[in-house]
Amino acid sequence: MNGSGVIENQWERVNAFEICEGEAKGGLIAMYNSDEFDRETTIQYLRERGYTEFLASGKVNPKTKELHFRDPADAQACNAWLAAIDDTEFCRHFGCYVAFTPSGENLGEIKIYCFQDVRNA
Repeated sequence: MNGSGVIENQWERVNAFEICEGEAKGGLIAMYNSDEFDRETTIQYLRERGYTEFLASGKVNPKTKELHFRDPADAQACNAWLAAIDDTEFCRHFGCYVAFTPSGENLGEIKIYCFQDVRNA
């Protein structure tokens, strides 16, 4: 376990993500195991908690340390969503992963995006 009580190997089981927003909730990157919860179930769960706009999604491969966007198709939009992530735990666990657009364009290691909005403010 780490200091926040999260079992470390939980992160190794993550293989999918959804980036979403809710009116009163702000933004969220939901990381989950699609073998346990399919995408539709995950989206329904997030909707029940007030997240209504689904902006990006994709797959995570812990073995190859890769994150592949399913959408949006535009590389600039993928870059923008990565730059908007300000979650310390996400950056700690996935910073060494390489991100790819749906067409396979390499966006680089995720750590170059972590807290970018804060640095550029």
